[in-house]
Amino acid sequence: MFMKKIKFIILALSILVVALPMSVYATPTYEGFLTGSGGLYATDGWASEETNLSWKVYAPTNPENTSGFWLYKYTFTVPTKNISHMIFEVSDSFSENNIKEGSDYPVLDIYSSTSQGNSNPYMPGEFQGIKWGPGELTLSATLVTDKNPVWGDFYAKDGKDQGVLVYAYNKGFTADDVDPTDAPSNGSINNHVLAPDTGTPPIPEPGTLLLIGFGLVGIAGYSKFALARKKR
Repeated sequence: MFMKKIKFIILALSILVVALPMSVYATPTYEGFLTGSGGLYATDGWASEETNLSWKVYAPTNPENTSGFWLYKYTFTVPTKNISHMIFEVSDSFSENNIKEGSDYPVLDIYSSTSQGNSNPYMPGEFQGIKWGPGELTLSATLVTDKNPVWGDFYAKDGKDQGVLVYAYNKGFTADDVDPTDAPSNGSINNHVLAPDTGTPPIPEPGTLLLIGFGLVGIAGYSKFALARKKR
């Protein structure tokens, strides 16, 4: 009888041991894109379906991510002209300390249409962001950070093409823009991009919570059963 008790407790604890790491770390990879003929507002030669902004976000323990932090990969591609720079929104609490080894040296600052010598013409609003550049027809960048993904904004530009300013931004980015508070997911929500914000652990997945529940219920149930037998 004693050995049966031990085996039951070991089984219940095993469920918890397996489930707990999953609840803290197991998250999928998020990816999405916007194009110049869809979710991006773009001018001149960039107003094309060939203009494409894509992103991939990897959780700290994703098999493809060995950094130990969140891994963000952004790629902006245009059909003509070169890319001067691209900027992604980050939270007000984001600092240089949140940029980890393996990042492609972004420039952290407050960006608007009138800052940095008016180098971001017609940028719809102001935000703290990280900037990369310059690039050619494609500009790719990697960010390693301890900040979780949320929905934010994007802006990119080149110079002028025969007097016309060339720039692009996500259509969800407006002067009175309120970023979606929806959970991270594949694709895009209201023409926004995934960008780093909070630093809290991922929310446990429903299936993992169920496993933890089974383990706890099993231990509690057996304790009540053993106590009832003892009173007989």
